[in-house]
Amino acid sequence: MKISLRQKMTAATLIALSGISLVALPAQAQPATSPKADGLSSATAAASCYEIKQNDPASQSGSYWLYTPQMSAPAQFYCDQETNGGGWVMIGRGREGWTDTYEGKGNEADIAANPDGTDAFSPVQLKSTTVDALLNGQAPSALDDGVRFYRATDKAGTKWQNSYAHRDQIQNWSWALSSWANWSNISFDNGPTSPWSKTYPGTMDRIAQYSSTVNTILFAGKAAQNWNLGFAFGPSVYGENNATSYLWGATPTAGNAIPFTQVFLRPKLTQSDLKFADIADSGTPANTQRALPNSYSEKMRWRTSNGTGTGVVGEHNTLVQAFGQVGNTVFVGGDFKNLVSADGEVVNQQFLAGFDVNTGELVRGFTPTFNGQIKNVIGLPNGKLAVGGEFTEVNGKPAAGLVLLDPATGVTDTS
Repeated sequence: MKISLRQKMTAATLIALSGISLVALPAQAQPATSPKADGLSSATAAASCYEIKQNDPASQSGSYWLYTPQMSAPAQFYCDQETNGGGWVMIGRGREGWTDTYEGKGNEADIAANPDGTDAFSPVQLKSTTVDALLNGQAPSALDDGVRFYRATDKAGTKWQNSYAHRDQIQNWSWALSSWANWSNISFDNGPTSPWSKTYPGTMDRIAQYSSTVNTILFAGKAAQNWNLGFAFGPSVYGENNATSYLWGATPTAGNAIPFTQVFLRPKLTQSDLKFADIADSGTPANTQRALPNSYSEKMRWRTSNGTGTGVVGEHNTLVQAFGQVGNTVFVGGDFKNLVSADGEVVNQQFLAGFDVNTGELVRGFTPTFNGQIKNVIGLPNGKLAVGGEFTEVNGKPAAGLVLLDPATGVTDTS
């Protein structure tokens, strides 16, 4: 009894022809002991940037994995590991256009991947819930080092300033920095009497104000700056309204320039501080899984490309759309760009190809050319191959959507 290709080609073979491969992954052995919290992977996420610096004093600034019990999963954050002993996590960065909303602003992943530079001028601020999770329930007012503001002090971004301020009497983080708040222990690392500090019992438009120059932090919309929020300098500092200046101003003579700023916190959390809850029981009883039945399919020998031959992607342009058979050759038609063997060989055969029923190998002598995708392939009683589809040219000559081919060579049959 003769077996047709439809009977012989199992699901695994058809999946291979449509550009999809299934791979069995080996089980991974679990480590005997907990890995060192270096933050270099999600499996070794640290409790804080501070813990990473304590575990590896030589760690450099960059993106690290952090995780606390208040987070749903480990995530990447930017850690400053050089300034003032390191261990600082960035919670926001940008130039003008900050927000004072609880939800923050922008794509959080951008902070870890794009912490500075002119392409980082558009502000990104972590959600308040994310900041609280990084603190693991610790109140911002309880942070020993307060909030650090790292600001550019010239238009070219070659000079910088660190400012520190303790945000008092708050239990949860909020970006409402222009509203009523107590700030204390304020200092500037390049102030006239460094470190300089002063307590403000409650201000509406400033975090700190020492002078009319860079030793001032204003977080309030000003008419002269088109009401943009940012960590502005004093009224004698001017900016430029362009895409590359690290000091932004609506007009060159407006004053209160808004610098590119990075905002940091330093929660000093370690794994021993996290107190993960113990699992209450030993889990459900073991269950033996029944082995899947053998499909008796052969290993993949050929598959189609991952991209379409027409370049169009959509439900009407799938890679494999039709099968047909003449003699010992099965024909596969669709919208594929080329063919790839199990060994990685790429054959530039588009839209239609033939395969030997018994060996699964590509019939290399069958090489018709089309300028559009194939929708149907049928073997005719006279031994010819009928092909229909969205093409207007076959083998270099006009053919409006229908053609008869020699099944051995792919040459157009004109008889």
